[in-house]
Amino acid sequence: MNTLADAEGRVAVACGVTPVGYLVEIPGFGGRTRVLESGSGPAVLLLHDLGTAASVWLPLMARLDGHRVLAVDLPGFGQADPTDYRTVSYLRGFAVGFVHGVVSALGLDAVALAGNGVGGLWALWTAADRAECVRAIALLGAPAGTAGTPVLTRRKLTGWPLIGRRNGVSRDMWTRLGHTADRLPDGWAELAEAVAAQPEYETAFRTLSRATSGSGGFGATDLGRLAQPICLLLGERDPLARLETLGTIADVISGPAIYAGAAGHLPWLDNEQGAADVLGAFLAETDSAPALGRADRAAKAWPVPAPRSASTAPVADPGASAPR
Repeated sequence: MNTLADAEGRVAVACGVTPVGYLVEIPGFGGRTRVLESGSGPAVLLLHDLGTAASVWLPLMARLDGHRVLAVDLPGFGQADPTDYRTVSYLRGFAVGFVHGVVSALGLDAVALAGNGVGGLWALWTAADRAECVRAIALLGAPAGTAGTPVLTRRKLTGWPLIGRRNGVSRDMWTRLGHTADRLPDGWAELAEAVAAQPEYETAFRTLSRATSGSGGFGATDLGRLAQPICLLLGERDPLARLETLGTIADVISGPAIYAGAAGHLPWLDNEQGAADVLGAFLAETDSAPALGRADRAAKAWPVPAPRSASTAPVADPGASAPR
């Protein structure tokens, strides 16, 4: 029995989405990986952070209409082949090769990239080094190693030291990431445990975290040089973000910076419809003719969502201004 597939299936049902999963080969950059796909239209490729897998995007995939949504397992996570990042001599080149390889394997010319944490950093690196395959970038949650943001570590995620602990995740890991328990989909804790139980998960987590910390990241000057439009959705409870991070990134990107009140590191977990509305609106503006000029860069307020058990939940209003 594939425990991960079973756990993903239960969460998918709870979220109301039925993605198609399949494996693709990316020779030289992690070997085989898995893609979860839903919807149709212009393609958007979702890149997750450390400690999670493609299935972490299921709540967002359920509500992102009008696009072909492709969530991919980064090497070493989910159903991708095991990867020890100590064998990677140049992480940026490896990351760009992997993302470009996925785009090519799927038969696409160019995609929008949406990333969380390390996934956000990989999206930025790819936009800089293989600009021809990236139409737009959405940073959902603090991107790792970007304009001074830290990298997620095992201790930050679970409260555990890196040495002597294996398999399984701390029950309060989502609280540590700034999330509220009653907003998480049914079966979420079991899914997180199944992801962490995959072969060589701990090795991939530990070695990618260290490699990312030593990679040089992506600075504010680098951000300012990108031609692609960039959207930032940052939660006020994101433990990897600071208010000055929002200001620094907002000052140089050519797209909206939205401050998601009452949201954690994965803002779609606290208001999935709001996050889908923000991302969908941004993608709609960049699907056909990306506007490379600077857009409204002021931080916006995100209404606090009602508990998941409530019959309705307010949707994000990107036009509601808030003081910076």
